[in-house]
Amino acid sequence: MYKKNLASLVTLATTASLVLSPHITVLADDVPEAITEQTTISSGQHTYSEVIVEITNDSADTSGLVVTGNGTQVTIEGNVDASGVKVTTGNNGNTIYDAACGIRITDSASVSVEGSVTGAEDGAYVRDDATLNVSGNVQASGADHTVYLWNEGTNAYDIPVNTVNGTAISTDGDSTINVSGNANGVTDGLLINPDNDNQKGSITVLGTITASSMTGTGIQVYTPSAQHGGINYTNADDFLNDVPTITVYAINAPVPLHANAYDSEGSSIQSTVFDKIEEAINFIIKEDASNAQYGISVTGANLHSTTIDGNDYKTVNINKAFEVAASDLPDGYTISGGTNVNVTDNGNGTYTLTLTNLKGGITIKAVLRPTPASDSSDEDNSSYDVIVQEVTPTYSDPAQAPAGAIVVSNNAGSSNAAVAAISGEKPARTVSYNMSSITPMQYKTSIIQNVASAPSNGALNIETDRVACFDSRMIEAFMSRSDIDVNVVFNYNGKKLKVTIPAGYDVRKLLDTNGYCGFLRLLALLGGTEL
Repeated sequence: MYKKNLASLVTLATTASLVLSPHITVLADDVPEAITEQTTISSGQHTYSEVIVEITNDSADTSGLVVTGNGTQVTIEGNVDASGVKVTTGNNGNTIYDAACGIRITDSASVSVEGSVTGAEDGAYVRDDATLNVSGNVQASGADHTVYLWNEGTNAYDIPVNTVNGTAISTDGDSTINVSGNANGVTDGLLINPDNDNQKGSITVLGTITASSMTGTGIQVYTPSAQHGGINYTNADDFLNDVPTITVYAINAPVPLHANAYDSEGSSIQSTVFDKIEEAINFIIKEDASNAQYGISVTGANLHSTTIDGNDYKTVNINKAFEVAASDLPDGYTISGGTNVNVTDNGNGTYTLTLTNLKGGITIKAVLRPTPASDSSDEDNSSYDVIVQEVTPTYSDPAQAPAGAIVVSNNAGSSNAAVAAISGEKPARTVSYNMSSITPMQYKTSIIQNVASAPSNGALNIETDRVACFDSRMIEAFMSRSDIDVNVVFNYNGKKLKVTIPAGYDVRKLLDTNGYCGFLRLLALLGGTEL
């Protein structure tokens, strides 16, 4: 396999292994066997509760589960965790980090995982017409590598450079891969190395593809030239015949897509194959749970469909328009498709939507739009009110807010109905503010501190009793946590409104020319819902 590792100078913090337990509790005789060390399965049908692998220096290999052989079927009723790293020393004394792969599947074998899959350098390695179905996430926790650069002063390779590598899903493009959750990588979310056998598989990710390093690639489709040990294709079409059908909800990576190949003369055809793959990616259209009450329907000749986990989803390609009709939309509402979707109101109860970039994240929902405070022709939306009320505290210590003025709670998901109405199934940190009882500095400091404490890949819910604003320092804090949603809930004109700043959104766009973002400006830019 031709794996291209993108170097990153980001130092990965120590990654703790997941502590996992079986999803079922039954009589001991009925509990499937749990695999607790590297296991190779070459034939037959097998069912296990968990695959939990502790990678140590004594490990014989670094694959949590290896499945091979035509007709082999394996079911894991829990999770696969092989996130450790085997540390050895090379011949020249340098440190070698041999990172684990969660699942390695080849030779037309089939594996179904009812939980999530975790590896260190690879979450899942799937090739040779194999099949992988995962109900949860597939993720690479990342592995530290030390490489040595040439030192002209000593005439030796002795300048250490730390890199962190991690690919969620690695494949040759021949296989069928379905993931109901996210594909979370460090250097690559999906790494596809076609092998010129004219066999076209498929990859479907119902969640988001991520790559967390500063140079991370969401989807990388790459084959080196024959001169460098790879393959020269006849032309771009020859290469594209090996590229699988890709269907995904969203891509959150510094580089959403990279694609390159070489023709029969050894010349790069990067531009052509990039454009073709970009145009072919199918983006899943999701609908908000409240859409039924508004009579919302999604139609259009450019729509396709896919089925995952028994649910049917509509999909669309970038820059292809589709229609949304809303028969029961209240006054003051419009339709939103997400931050990466352009919406045109056709004036007859229908809207034309177009995905404008590779980040995807199409979610159709009814949103509330405010009335501009002044001239609505102001292109940067600065005409929307920024309401900031001065507060004179009745206490002497400016570092200490009175009891009950700032209330912080943590929630693991939808167990709390009020929190679930704001942030859904995501784990959330919720902070409520009585704005008349705290100083602006206490409000600002609390926002910044709680952004840092929000759960990974979860949400920060900010509730205020009236309209307030964010300044540039708060926005910088949001920028440092691109993995979380920020849900802003406030009262305005007798209504309780919610605006969501989605994970990965370029929050710098929210600031006006004075370096502030009032809640009504936020509502104007992103839309909102009434709770």
